[in-house]
Amino acid sequence: MRGQFLLCLILAVLYGLAFWSIHVPYWYVIGILGGGAAIIPRIGSLVPLGLAVLALAFTDAAIKSYLIALGAWLLIQCIEFFVLIPRLISRPLGLKELPVLAALLLGSLVFGPLGLLFAIPVLAIGLVFWRHFRRRPAR
Repeated sequence: MRGQFLLCLILAVLYGLAFWSIHVPYWYVIGILGGGAAIIPRIGSLVPLGLAVLALAFTDAAIKSYLIALGAWLLIQCIEFFVLIPRLISRPLGLKELPVLAALLLGSLVFGPLGLLFAIPVLAIGLVFWRHFRRRPAR
C-alpha cells in the first residue's frame, strides 16, 4: 500500500510538472487527478491524457500542443512502467526489478487488467514457496 501511495504521489507531481511546462490549462488539477487515477490499472493512466486533451481543446491549441502533451504523457508512462513500478513495488517485497517487470508484462498480456493487478502478489507468493522448497533438506 505504501508503494502504491508513493507511486500515485510521484505520478501526480510528474503529470503536474510536465503539463505545467507545456502550458496546459489546469495542469494542477490534471496532475492531482492523474496521480489519483494511477490506482486503476491500465485505464487510470489514460485519465491525465484525456484531461490534458480536453483542457487544450477549450483553448483552441495548435496540433503541436496536442503532440507535445502526448509525448510528455508517453515519457511519464515509460518512467512509471520501467522505473517507478519495479523499484517502488518490488523492494518492500524483496523482489528484483527484472522479475517484477516480467511478471507485470506477462500478467497483463495473458490476463489483461486483472493479470496486471495480481501479477506482483502471485510473484511474491511464488518467491516464498521457492525459498521454502530450496532451503528444505532432501529426504
